[in-house]
Amino acid sequence: MRIFRIVLLGLAMALFAINFWAIDYQDLWGKNSQWAYLRILAAFIIVIFVLRMVKQDIRNKKR
Repeated sequence: MRIFRIVLLGLAMALFAINFWAIDYQDLWGKNSQWAYLRILAAFIIVIFVLRMVKQDIRNKKR
């Protein structure tokens, strides 16, 4: 299960990076860029959530 969570963390981080690179820097406040900000925020929340799950799993394995 720990390996699955680590793979899931890697996928979430890749999603965050891809969404960050997809921003149209020429039109930062355009409609597409605003959706990109929401996707980046969602991907960041997923990364934090999965990272906490992995850390908790590692702590539980040590006990």
